[in-house]
Amino acid sequence: MAGDVIRIDLDVRQLVGPLDVIQTQAPFIFALALTRTAQDVQGEIKGTLGDHFEIRRNWVARGIRFTPAKKTHLSAEVGSVDEFMRAHGVGETVTPKAGSKAMAIPVPGGGRPTPEAQTPERTWPSRILGKANQRSFSRFARKKAGKRVQRAKPSPFVARINDRLGVYIRAGKERFPIKALWLFREKIQQPRDWPFIEEVQTTVNRVWASNVVKATEKALATAIARPAP
Repeated sequence: MAGDVIRIDLDVRQLVGPLDVIQTQAPFIFALALTRTAQDVQGEIKGTLGDHFEIRRNWVARGIRFTPAKKTHLSAEVGSVDEFMRAHGVGETVTPKAGSKAMAIPVPGGGRPTPEAQTPERTWPSRILGKANQRSFSRFARKKAGKRVQRAKPSPFVARINDRLGVYIRAGKERFPIKALWLFREKIQQPRDWPFIEEVQTTVNRVWASNVVKATEKALATAIARPAP
C-alpha cells in the first residue's frame, strides 16, 4: 500500500549478547556442525551399501569411519579404512598386493557356491591347494591293507584351460568334465560402481544448514553468562 509505513522497534541490546557469544564460539559451532555432518554422512553411506554391493559380511560397513573436527582444525573426514573400496569409488586398475603375482577371483559354483554366498576360508586357493599337496596329488589311495586300490576323490589343481589360469577340479572320477574354482588375474579394471562422492555431497547439502543451526543453539544454551556491562 503506497504511503503506508511499517514500523518495527528492536531492542538492540537483546542481540548484542547472542551475537557476541556466536562470534566467540564460532570455532566450537563449526567444529560441532562439521562433526555432526560427518556422522550423518557416515550413517548414509553405511545405509546405502546394499544398494550397490552384495553384502555378505558387516565388516565393510564397519570400515566406514569418520574423523571429527576440532576447534583448532575445522575439517571432518569420512571414508573407508578398506583400501579396495577406493577402486569402487573412483574406478581404477587393481593390481595384486606386493609379494603376489596374481589375484584369485572366486567362481560362482566353485570357490563361491553362489554370488550371494560368503567365501569360506577353507575354499581359499592356498587352503585347497595345500590340502591337495598334502596328498601329493595322488590319484589312488588304499583304504586298508590288502584291499584293492580305489580312485581317490578328485583333488584341486592349477592349470591353464582355454587361456584361463586358475584352480580347477574334476567334477567326477573321470578326466572330464572339469570346473573352475578360482581364476587368476594379473590385473582387474574395476568400474566406478560406488557413487561415494555423490552420496556425500547430497547428504551434506541436506543436513549442513540444520547442523549449523543446532550447533549455534547449543553454543547459546551452554555459554557462560557474562555480567552485564
